[in-house]
Amino acid sequence: MTPHAGWMLLEEIAPRLKVASRYLPKVGADDAEELYQDGLAIAARMLDSAERHGKEVAPSSVAYYATRQLLTGRRSTYAGRADVLSPAAQLDGRSRLTSVDLEINDPETGEAIPIGEALACNDEDPSHAAARNLDWEAFLLTGDAMTGLMVGAFARGDTMRDLKGVTGLSDSGISARKRQMSGRLLEHFGADSLDACLADAGRDPAWMADVVAQRETDACRNELGFSFCGGGSPEF
Repeated sequence: MTPHAGWMLLEEIAPRLKVASRYLPKVGADDAEELYQDGLAIAARMLDSAERHGKEVAPSSVAYYATRQLLTGRRSTYAGRADVLSPAAQLDGRSRLTSVDLEINDPETGEAIPIGEALACNDEDPSHAAARNLDWEAFLLTGDAMTGLMVGAFARGDTMRDLKGVTGLSDSGISARKRQMSGRLLEHFGADSLDACLADAGRDPAWMADVVAQRETDACRNELGFSFCGGGSPEF
């Protein structure tokens, strides 16, 4: 962009966009200042394109067309009207943004819960599950077929009777194999890894602690959200 185009952008176009941005429709988190900055970026792109094609444009025309683009939902990072996050798609009524903190009624309990919690998955992190599977595959490769049968039975929660039927071992034989496998597990994974697995067993996901803490904070604010008047009676 030439110095003349830069001067035109800041002195002739920017003031027009500054005024127009106050009256443009706001979508989502849009505000006047953000629309103004978007308009400047759009106008700068128009000026640069006109210069590269050897065309002269009037500042009022550039400001007008930049404002029209903002009015229809276009932005400097426009991704198309089919993008659900695009202001254009929302202005067209094709999508709507809803806060994950918005509360809805749980169909099972009838209690009000945030949308984010309703959509959240309580299962463990898939990356942790994949890493654990790789570790177990490496461990199983170090043993025999009987090791795989016993590990599978333990994972399913089979009883000693079920284990006897699968492995064909006696009670004493199964106990001996369990002690042998215990030593191999400690050697392969290490005592620290096993302790960490036992500590995490049955523990809620880390994000759930944040949800519970926020709920408790909100509850405290609701309980303490009053002041006492001069006469000593609470005023809510």
